[in-house]
Amino acid sequence: MAKVKPKGTVNNRMRVLLAERRMSIKDFAEAAGLHYTTANRFCRYNRVNVDLDIAAIACETLGVEIGDIFVYTPEDELTPASP
Repeated sequence: MAKVKPKGTVNNRMRVLLAERRMSIKDFAEAAGLHYTTANRFCRYNRVNVDLDIAAIACETLGVEIGDIFVYTPEDELTPASP
């Protein structure tokens, strides 16, 4: 069976949320009680499997909902890549 690929994309907005709070990844890691490497991977990369426990800790630490961190953009709203 062929691998099914999504037509839209899910974007991780952690860096935006941290910038709005003037927090570094190190600040977030310390506030959340996470190892820096774990926090860094969660905040910086879009194309990784997400640990839902880490996502829950991020929501609790920043006082946000999961939909504030991860935003789905349907295919028809995506901006085409420039050549």
